[in-house]
Amino acid sequence: MLTATLESGDRCVINWVRPHRMFVRYEGEVGMKLQRTKRLLSVASVVAAAGVLPLISATPASADQGACTKYLANKGYLVGPKVKSACANPALHTPLGVVPDFDCTHGLRVAGVKDQHAIDACKRA
Repeated sequence: MLTATLESGDRCVINWVRPHRMFVRYEGEVGMKLQRTKRLLSVASVVAAAGVLPLISATPASADQGACTKYLANKGYLVGPKVKSACANPALHTPLGVVPDFDCTHGLRVAGVKDQHAIDACKRA
């Protein structure tokens, strides 16, 4: 263990546990400032994680396959097994808006649905 006194009068204690591992502990005002800084960074990282987490883990749509197929039926499309299969892929709800599922829109386009109708229907799925 090595102890050093800093210019401010605070002590710095250094412990060598192994040749490649060293622990440093500051005592006094400098140590308190470092502790406050560590706490502030910890709190800031938790707040940042809480803000980013909803963007990363967006939940699936609260609507269902029925809303998608009903929309297409109201637009005059025949709702068969291809349309039902495509509408089974839920949209992604994010804080920035609703994102239609690619498999849903692609499946509806293959079934003969117009692009804008496919996008609008898949946002309801």
